[in-house]
Amino acid sequence: MTDFDYSQLEEEVTLTLETEDGERIDLEMLFVFEYEDQDYAAFLESENEDNVVYFFAVNPRQKKNDEVELDFEYIDDEDLATELLNIFQQIVDAGADEEADLADLDLEDVSGEEEEDDEEDKKWDEFIHKKLH
Repeated sequence: MTDFDYSQLEEEVTLTLETEDGERIDLEMLFVFEYEDQDYAAFLESENEDNVVYFFAVNPRQKKNDEVELDFEYIDDEDLATELLNIFQQIVDAGADEEADLADLDLEDVSGEEEEDDEEDKKWDEFIHKKLH
């Protein structure tokens, strides 16, 4: 993970994603986590009750005036997105928040995990609902 302290952001991070058909989707960042030496941000749609999660690689860069600018790169690789979703679910299941310590999570082999059952999905939905309200 980079040396940037994401908890020091002064306001909520929001993005607008434009789909191929021109639809604009407003997203709100939930938190940032590290996977394989890269920072990733989990975002949810602002106006959608379906709790669709979007993942972006985050690359902070120092500007000339000592401000930090965050560059976000949408993750469109399906295999990586599946791995990130599994990690996201582990974080949510662990009751983690923005300051989560991921050292306790087993992130070595998340690609082979099966989908969570309905009870665990309900916990995830409750967590996301709490974060948005």
